[in-house]
Amino acid sequence: MERWEMILSRTNKELDVVTYIREHLPENGELDLAALLQDVQKRESTPSDVREGDSCFEMMAVAEIVMRCLHDDLSGLDDEKKGMGQHQKSQSITSFTAGKKDILRLRDYLCDSLYYARKYVLTSKKLIGGDGFMDKDWHNWQEHMGSLIQCLDGLLVRSEGTVDLCSAPSIQKGEMMQTSFFGITQDTFVRELQEQFSCSEQAASRWIQFAEECVKESQYVEFQQITNGAAEKNRWMEATLAGLIHVRNTIGLDAAQKVCELASVPQCLYPFEMIEAAKCLQNGGSLEDIVELIENGTIINDKEEGFLQMG
Repeated sequence: MERWEMILSRTNKELDVVTYIREHLPENGELDLAALLQDVQKRESTPSDVREGDSCFEMMAVAEIVMRCLHDDLSGLDDEKKGMGQHQKSQSITSFTAGKKDILRLRDYLCDSLYYARKYVLTSKKLIGGDGFMDKDWHNWQEHMGSLIQCLDGLLVRSEGTVDLCSAPSIQKGEMMQTSFFGITQDTFVRELQEQFSCSEQAASRWIQFAEECVKESQYVEFQQITNGAAEKNRWMEATLAGLIHVRNTIGLDAAQKVCELASVPQCLYPFEMIEAAKCLQNGGSLEDIVELIENGTIINDKEEGFLQMG
């Protein structure tokens, strides 16, 4: 994950995604999110490994354009150095269509990027961007990523199918809910379970099913729904992973692995139940003992409230 250390100190040529988009706008003024994502990601200088921070700024640039379009401000696509006239590209855009699938795709990429950036900082004890990147910059970068993701969340909640971003109502800041979890994709979830906890395929599959069941039963991370069903499932997967990481950091890897494999029994737990379950298993307890803790309510540790945070 070494490239995260340099992610914010790349050259202007590498980061000038907006210039690339400006120069490749369709002549008819009709933007399409699916086509824009495909065009940006196929650039020769754009790798695709989200774990290394590759394509992070390309996808952020696309999300910026989406957010600016919703706020009726596409002036960022204009070339200020060349003055008014033909270089005022924002005036030529007549529509910007976005399907729900592509909005979710963009959201998922930003969420995974945010997760891996936070993981890099936590494991390396270094801030992304090198020595010139300060704590406040890291905090602001995370906040900005969060605002982009929540803008996409607003679109996912409002839109049933394809939406024209040029005519869609803007997403107001007051509509954005505070959350510690934006979610991670299923591929990232399974990869992290296997790499960090040697999780079996059976247990990983059951954790995914548990996340789906929670959303189906209208149970949401932090007791609030902030996006649509598919993205809410991703939030549960990130919260589950954070719970297991907390067990590992608090009690030990062996305890976290035991809690992780409970899913194959199957006995999935909410994140705030994992610490007490881990203590029970470490003290020689059985699945029946954990079920008893669940039934009498003593598996919930109120002191663990707020632990599910990264960064």
